[in-house]
Amino acid sequence: MENIYLLLKESLGPWLMGLLFSLGIGHMAVLVFLTRLRNYMNLGPKSGEKSVTEAVPSWLMGVGERLFFTIAVGVNLSGAGVAMMVWLTLKLAANWNRPGRLNAREGLDDEERELLLVRWALSAALAGLLSMTFALIGGLIVQWYKLAWAVGG
Repeated sequence: MENIYLLLKESLGPWLMGLLFSLGIGHMAVLVFLTRLRNYMNLGPKSGEKSVTEAVPSWLMGVGERLFFTIAVGVNLSGAGVAMMVWLTLKLAANWNRPGRLNAREGLDDEERELLLVRWALSAALAGLLSMTFALIGGLIVQWYKLAWAVGG
């Protein structure tokens, strides 16, 4: 029974701690940060309706990317940091300044609409960077605990 405990402690323990930090605390931190940032920037909802382009909810995308990159950093995958930034760049480029996003807002001229699009995009970039930071720290927690338990128990 003690051998099973040690096996679980040394193999699952680090992963549970890292993933709990990345997925649990990271999700809440990004949600609070993004809500407060967009309130500060006076950005209301994008539109009253769901668009066809929002097939994957942003919270689900965030959980998926934090899970993937926490695992990549946790197993010390070469190039994980670069892959994180490439992913963030591709994700933002795919969503950058889509003109149909603010159609529900009446009374906006082209300049106001463009300013809102840039604000939305920059808030998404900051939230994505924070999300990747939690994935990185979660993966480093996994590495640190695996090393600490291997060295001293």
